[in-house]
Amino acid sequence: MLKNEVRIWPFLLLCLFSAYSLSAETLEELSTKLNGEWHGELHPVDCDEVGWPENAAGEPFDALPLQLVITDEHVDVLMLHEYEWRSVCDEPFQINRLGPNAVLSCLASREGRVESWAYSVTRTDRDSLRLFWYKVVNNFERPRDRELSSFAGVGTLIRAASFDTGGRAE
Repeated sequence: MLKNEVRIWPFLLLCLFSAYSLSAETLEELSTKLNGEWHGELHPVDCDEVGWPENAAGEPFDALPLQLVITDEHVDVLMLHEYEWRSVCDEPFQINRLGPNAVLSCLASREGRVESWAYSVTRTDRDSLRLFWYKVVNNFERPRDRELSSFAGVGTLIRAASFDTGGRAE
């Protein structure tokens, strides 16, 4: 029996070392690494239940340029509209983080309309985020004139080259 116990120790030590190296970064440390300026595009989700934004001619956009600016306490979500970056929601975004993932959300109301915006992101490496977006609209004071009032897209965002990590190694 003692002979078998001696053989298992190297294996157990290897497992402990592997677990330690995998947990070297805490969830809190990974959360702060979402901070920065991120650029990319959203592409439509292939689903009959959701729509996709259209241009003035009523044709769907090929892609939607997107910019996220994330700090410890603040999030800006901007889309390119007529050659100008504009906030997508009239109200501030909230951010809920856990490790390399976050959910960015905003609720806004105007002119008999309520919009819910949500972006789920995960950091795939130092300079990339994978993102899923959805928006739900309720025109509660108007007759329903469109079948679809929800929109969704996916995309990959890249950290802007100008973002300074403040000398911290990532």
